[in-house]
Amino acid sequence: MKSYTTREAKAKLGEIVRHCREAPVEVKRFGRTAAVILSPIEFAQYLRFKEIINAETVAAGVMRAVELCAAGDMERGLGVFRALAPYWRKAGIKSAPRKQERRKGQRKERRESAEML
Repeated sequence: MKSYTTREAKAKLGEIVRHCREAPVEVKRFGRTAAVILSPIEFAQYLRFKEIINAETVAAGVMRAVELCAAGDMERGLGVFRALAPYWRKAGIKSAPRKQERRKGQRKERRESAEML
């Protein structure tokens, strides 16, 4: 990977654009990586990979929340669901479970356990 300082990058932008077609180009500022310039193809691959990773992470989070709720830890389970809320909007889900819905579920569980006694 080629590397340029920010000053060099400003002066040689056309050259950097040509180099990024072959491999990513690193731009450094104060000796640290400030940016990485990718070709459009590599950037599209990155976005697809990021979507896959996000989908797997959300799926794992949902499974964890379901496990917590099934184990009786409703508060933590619903907390995990709420933490995933930003991803829900992308999926078209409007809101996290409400306290009222949670209370109905707890009441039903209490009735069922009381009937078993």
